[in-house]
Amino acid sequence: MSHFSFARSASLVALAVIPMASWAIHGTEGVEWGAPPPVLAKGAKFAVLLGDPNQPGPYVVRLSVPAGYRVLPHWHSQAENVTVISGTVMIGMGDKWDSKALKVQKAGSFGSIPAKTNHFAMFKVPTVIQIHGEGPFDLNYVDPADDPQRRTSKPRLHSQRALGGAAGVPLVQTKRIKNSLADGDGIVPGQHR
Repeated sequence: MSHFSFARSASLVALAVIPMASWAIHGTEGVEWGAPPPVLAKGAKFAVLLGDPNQPGPYVVRLSVPAGYRVLPHWHSQAENVTVISGTVMIGMGDKWDSKALKVQKAGSFGSIPAKTNHFAMFKVPTVIQIHGEGPFDLNYVDPADDPQRRTSKPRLHSQRALGGAAGVPLVQTKRIKNSLADGDGIVPGQHR
């Protein structure tokens, strides 16, 4: 009996000492989607549900991706906990992309990937995943050239016809505009302070 009382007292003291995040409830219509962090390829949407993934402490985020989206081999400093909300994610482990290593995780699936474990993902259908863990959240590509932040946009050649001109006119050179977070303050769109 004294053991139970001691354990109960210790857990109450622990609850008083550990700072708890403010509570949050989100219905599907209450999620505010924005651009993903620049470390992720364009095309995804990102929502912060709880905490600040850029700071130490617990966080919960959602990532919505279109069919065909990929996250190339990478690792995180902290464990990554993933729940598939809708759609399907295919996850593989290793330093290099290997389609044969992909394991299918359907809606309702949960997985936890230990810190510093190289892995990659592919989404064949539109998918929403929820990621939670201890911040700060980071994503480190095994091959730094895979990081969308480091990719340089190369000039693209278009025919005048594609640009609305006449056929047979010489090709002209245009540059893609680099897309990044407009405010540059590190705050993820949709994040609550």
